[in-house]
Order: sequence, then C-alpha cells, then structure tokens
Amino acid sequence: MARGPSPTLRRRELGVRLRELRTQAGLTAEQVAEQLMVSVTKVTRLETGTRGATMRDIRDLAEIYRISGDVLEHLMTLARQSKEASWWQRYGLEPAYSTFVGLEAAASTVMDYESSTIPALLQDSSYSRALIVGNDPELEEAAAEQQVEARVKRRQLLLTPDRPLVLHAVCDEAALRRIVGDRSIMAEALRTLLEGASLPNVTMQVIPFEAGAHPGLNSTFTILHFEEHVSDVIYVEGLFGQHYLENPGDLARYRRAFERLTSLALEPAASMRMISALAAAYDQCGGAVHLLAKGTTLSPRGNQAPAVSWQKARKSLANGSCVEVGRADGLIAVRDSKDPEGPVLHYTPAEWDAFLDGAKNGEFDDLRH
Repeated sequence: MARGPSPTLRRRELGVRLRELRTQAGLTAEQVAEQLMVSVTKVTRLETGTRGATMRDIRDLAEIYRISGDVLEHLMTLARQSKEASWWQRYGLEPAYSTFVGLEAAASTVMDYESSTIPALLQDSSYSRALIVGNDPELEEAAAEQQVEARVKRRQLLLTPDRPLVLHAVCDEAALRRIVGDRSIMAEALRTLLEGASLPNVTMQVIPFEAGAHPGLNSTFTILHFEEHVSDVIYVEGLFGQHYLENPGDLARYRRAFERLTSLALEPAASMRMISALAAAYDQCGGAVHLLAKGTTLSPRGNQAPAVSWQKARKSLANGSCVEVGRADGLIAVRDSKDPEGPVLHYTPAEWDAFLDGAKNGEFDDLRH
C-alpha cells in the first residue's frame, strides 16, 4: 500500500491554516460567517476539517483574509487534495470511522491501547469477522465483510516499504483471554498477533492481570502522531460513538496515561512469551495449562524461555524427586526437580490459585489412590 497524501489529513491541515488566517485577520468565526452569509457551524466545520472546502469557499475566504499569491495557491492545493479519492471510501464506512482510517493512513506513529480486544492493526480476518459480527449481530453479511476487508487492508500500513507505520500497541491481558469466535480462532489470532509484533516497526506489550487497577480499565484510545504540520489527535471509541481530542491538555493527559500503561505492562519479550503460551493453551482446547519444553523459542524475535528462580517443595520422594515452582514473566512455572531439562507447566496466577484452592478442598483426593 503506497502511503501518499491522505485526503483526511489534507482537510485537517487546510482547516488549521484557515483558522490561523482568521486569527491573524483579527476576526471571529461569527464575523466570517456573517460576511460569507453562512452559518457559524459551517465556518467551524471548515476549520476543524470535518467538512471539505470548495474552491469557491477558498476564494471567498481569501478575499476576507486578504491573501493571494503562494498562500492562496497552497490553500487551493490543499482543497483539491482533500477531495481526492481514497482506498477506504469504497468500503462504505461510517463517517467517524472513515475519518479515523484516513488519519491513521497519514500518521507516522500510532500509540494504541485496547482494554478488551486485540489491537485492530494486528488482527487477522477470522478474529475481525467474529468481533464485528459479535458487536452488531444484526449487521448484514455483506456489510460485515466490507468492514473485515477494510480492517485487513489497514494492516498493510505496517508492511509498506516506504515509511511503514510505527505502532506501539498495549492491551490488557483480558483482550487475549476473551474468546472471540471460538478457541481455534483465538489460537490463530494470537499467532497472527505474534507475527505482527515481530515486525521491527511494531512494539507490543501486555498488561497482566496481576498489575491490578490501571488508567485504561474503562477506556480504549489511540494517539495518532503526524510528521506534517498537524497536531496530534486522540481517538477515543466507545459504545455511544467516537470522539476526537486535539487540545494540548487532553493530549498531555492521554500521553501520560499511555506512559503509565506501558510502565505497568510486561516488556515486549515477556509479552510475546505470554501471547505464545496462551496460543498454545487455546490449541489444547482451552486447557488451563500451557506445556512447553524448556528452552523452546517462544518469541518470533528469538528470545529464549525466561530464567526462573525455582523453589523446591519440602517433601520429596525416596529418589529425591519433587515439584519445583517458580515465577516467569507473570506466569507460574512448575517442573520436576529431577528433570530440569524436561517439560515445564505454566499457569496464570488466577489458574494457580484456583488449583491450590481445589487441592486444599480435597477435589483431587481420589487421584491419590
């Protein structure tokens, strides 16, 4: 996918320039609207980029702001580019979502936090389809497929040879454990996630359950950064619609929140190991235990299994064999002390607690005989 000028970004860039010119002319939006004989809403929408400007709009505003020459020609160029066709227009996306896709296509860096789903740019088609249909069961199949195709197309931004998009994605562990579709879809989705996270322009982190409460529990947001003369944009999506935030206070607040989330999340290599472990667990029909051989390469980047500080059980068999337990990147690791090179079982803390409670309550006593 070639990353040329985005009509969406050009529209916003034009809006920023028109607002600057109005301010320099010492005029209010109401005064400009009165001279144009239009509503104040139109002037505001032109300046925020939510409405495209016609060539007549530019000529009329040029007279009011008393501009000509190169400045006027630049405005005309931006207006023409803002009207150009874009690849996402043929998918019939909702206006607010279409605006986001257009901004994303022009961004140089995206910082994405997801509380309950795999980041969109790292999803595969099966997971996306199950997610879209689950979110809107009444959506017609053709419309759902259009959304799936558009989402898959967006992934190409990460693979563009010329200026690939730089992505830093953070998601809560819940996003990896919520079964969207079925377990086989989840297993493949997590393998696709690992593949995308292995790209040199992608950083992927997971916030484990044990991190506790954090700023993103009740929110999902994306910070879009542009190399051009346009301010960063915060995109916040919720049940009742989408919102775009651009004022400096909001930008600073969301940047701080993202920095906090990254500090609470596992490091990228550890996140990859968790994702790989969960993918293997889904492959095993959703079993609570993840089985792997010690030293198995879990990360596509080649990171080996993490070092574990093992604790040996007090009781052992006559031959000295006993269970050893340790912690590895947010998971509980269990192995046979007499076979340190053998298989290692991995549990999440919640799964380990449930197992211990079951043992204490005698749920496994019949296995002793």
